[in-house]
Amino acid sequence: MGFFLNLYILNGQSASDEFLGKTFNQGEYQLCKNQENQVFLIGKNDFFSLNSNKVHQYSQPVDSLFKQMNLSSLQWVAANNKIYLTSSSGGYLFEFNEKGIKRIDNSSIERAYYSSAFFTNDNKLYKLGGYGFWEFKSQLLKFDFTLKDWVLQDTLLDDNLGFIDPIVSTTDNFIYIVSPTIQNNFLGTIKANDYILKYDLNTKKIKKIRFDFFKYENYFVNKQYQKSQLSNTEKVGVLNAFNPINFALFDFEKNTVQNAYLDSPLYPEFSPVFSGDQIYSLSSVKSNPQNLFLVQASIIKYQDPSSLTSYLDYIPLSLVFIFLLLVLVFVIFKLKSQLVLGNRFIKKGYKKIKIDYDEFYFLDKLVKDKKVENQDLISYFDRDGKSYDLNVKRKNAMISRLAFKIQTHFRIEIFEKVASPVDKRQGIYLLTKKLTLLEK
Repeated sequence: MGFFLNLYILNGQSASDEFLGKTFNQGEYQLCKNQENQVFLIGKNDFFSLNSNKVHQYSQPVDSLFKQMNLSSLQWVAANNKIYLTSSSGGYLFEFNEKGIKRIDNSSIERAYYSSAFFTNDNKLYKLGGYGFWEFKSQLLKFDFTLKDWVLQDTLLDDNLGFIDPIVSTTDNFIYIVSPTIQNNFLGTIKANDYILKYDLNTKKIKKIRFDFFKYENYFVNKQYQKSQLSNTEKVGVLNAFNPINFALFDFEKNTVQNAYLDSPLYPEFSPVFSGDQIYSLSSVKSNPQNLFLVQASIIKYQDPSSLTSYLDYIPLSLVFIFLLLVLVFVIFKLKSQLVLGNRFIKKGYKKIKIDYDEFYFLDKLVKDKKVENQDLISYFDRDGKSYDLNVKRKNAMISRLAFKIQTHFRIEIFEKVASPVDKRQGIYLLTKKLTLLEK
């Protein structure tokens, strides 16, 4: 059964059948829930309680900046018996308490942390990662209610590395960080991530937990995972990008994954809200993407949780030896297999990936000349008299795309960018793996 909200519902009036099928404008409301599992649509002039099916007017003033925001894009958490909403691009922080909405920050970091993860632990508010000022970040920020500002707690990755669209689950004093890809800001390259990070908020120690994202590619490889994450702090619940009635609950603390199924499909535009056996979602109207409607789906089936741990932990020792022997033979074979550059493809062993003309030009020149000057590569993209900055962006996009392909399929990096020995201000690209040019 679907529920829909109309902007013109009067204060205290039930959301009766006359409002079913009506829509509201994107940006006017945000879907969230409090710590008591009550679900709300928070608006600029009123809020809708899904538990009571009533609309309430605010009895206190609503912050003027809040009224200017696109509410659909805000992130939210429930803590301290309140709901906190923050701008996805930075530091603005608003407090909702069913009487009104007020801004509680004096932050100056707006537009510095796009797509950061916003979460709570022990009623404290945190942000992790995000993109701003031309780099992806791995910074952990904590909101200081006394200073009314975000304060840096730690930097979780090495210099020049940043999470891309991270999501976080939290339990006790630990957080689990899910980021299928990581950006090297210096090189401008993206690499696949093989780990979930477990971070201790007290000791600031990090533990790497190996995780095969490609085993669960329906949930994590597609970008859909970020906007389809369910609001469940202890588990990461993600809708299946290719099967909209299925979602999986990942519990990294207990090392389990559990599949669940809905009575109707969900196509969320923003993160759904998980409340009991109900999931609420904001979806767009195909004829007009600026219009949204509220959809409810019920969980009809849970499967038993299964372990995320490698099968190696559960098989007899004799089979382990055989398995390791086979792995060794396979590794030796893979090590002997050549990395070959052909006409518009790269091949390693049985794996083969397609590359476009620009990527082939770059690799072919690397093989033949042993190096490629950064400026020469930028000049190569100067084909149509466009600006220098645009040619730089074209070059960077090609390098990032190619590096991601190779890392994803071969799990190696075959080139790197270093400072020129002639002029340290200039960069050059060098091969880091032997690449054989296939004879035509």
